[in-house]
Amino acid sequence: MFKEVLNGKFGFVLVAEKNNEILGIAIILDEEKNKTNAHLEALIIKEEYRKLHIGRTLMEEAKKKVKKDGYKYMSLKVLSNNTKALGLYEKNGFNEYMRSMICKL
Repeated sequence: MFKEVLNGKFGFVLVAEKNNEILGIAIILDEEKNKTNAHLEALIIKEEYRKLHIGRTLMEEAKKKVKKDGYKYMSLKVLSNNTKALGLYEKNGFNEYMRSMICKL
């Protein structure tokens, strides 16, 4: 079962649960505070449930909601070495838009 919690002016949280156990969450924020770009701040699935397509379903539900709410885009940030997450996001229509770089000091 998926439910929306903490629906507010600047975002919302979707929760995947079964028998009152939280299996995963998606946190979506209105990053620009103008209903243009919704930002997937976090997509977290309990490790033991990661092969059950819960992430894909949360992503689909999040995209439906932000589209219904009038957003034109949905963005996210992912580490370049997180190949599992990259695959999930690419399968859901996300493309690289900007590259961020970091230097260890």
